[in-house]
Amino acid sequence: MPLEERLEHILEAAIQEFIKTGEPVSSGLLYKRHEFGIRPAQIRNELQELTELGFLDQPYHSAGRIPSDRGYEHFVTQCIEDAMDARPMFAEFQNFFKKSAWPNLAENISTRFQLFSLIDDQEHDTVYKDGLERLIENWDSPKEIKMVVRDIEHLDSRMDALNDILEVGGDIGVFIGKKSPVTKNPELSVVAGKYEDEGGRGVTLVAIGPKRMNYQKVVGVFKTLQHIQ
Repeated sequence: MPLEERLEHILEAAIQEFIKTGEPVSSGLLYKRHEFGIRPAQIRNELQELTELGFLDQPYHSAGRIPSDRGYEHFVTQCIEDAMDARPMFAEFQNFFKKSAWPNLAENISTRFQLFSLIDDQEHDTVYKDGLERLIENWDSPKEIKMVVRDIEHLDSRMDALNDILEVGGDIGVFIGKKSPVTKNPELSVVAGKYEDEGGRGVTLVAIGPKRMNYQKVVGVFKTLQHIQ
């Protein structure tokens, strides 16, 4: 069921603020940085309603809110529908669908967004990877880093499950937390798309990052690549 317009705006603002800072978002912060036409107490009530609806979580009593997986999924749906206009990047990306340039594409995606990226060339059974070091910079705990590394080590054996879901030129796949077919860590998200290279062969592009990755920009690039082919 669609959210009321004001709830939608507050949810989007809360998620965007959390993506920027990684800190729980309070009604006071939203009041200072956004214009909803209501007072902090009313914003607090709206945050409570979004929490009861399952779109936000409250880590502990009196804390601010953080997005739940359901909240991220709702937000990502909007990102896919309203993906940023990335046409200015056409010239930058248009040569990346040559086989010789795939390592450069993996590096570009990884560097641009501080994510892990992978390109799976099913025809030649070749996988290009980049950015594990950048990905693990999002965590401090050795235990958390170990979990992330373990997922990356098992990616090759899980790609068939992802390729079965995606279609060339079809929708961009965004998988939040436990719903990912290629990662087990609930704190990771995956953005993926299937494309054709210059020879008409299927190529799968994958970006893996923390759940608070910048979905708007990442999805925008993936959609841009669809239009280049």
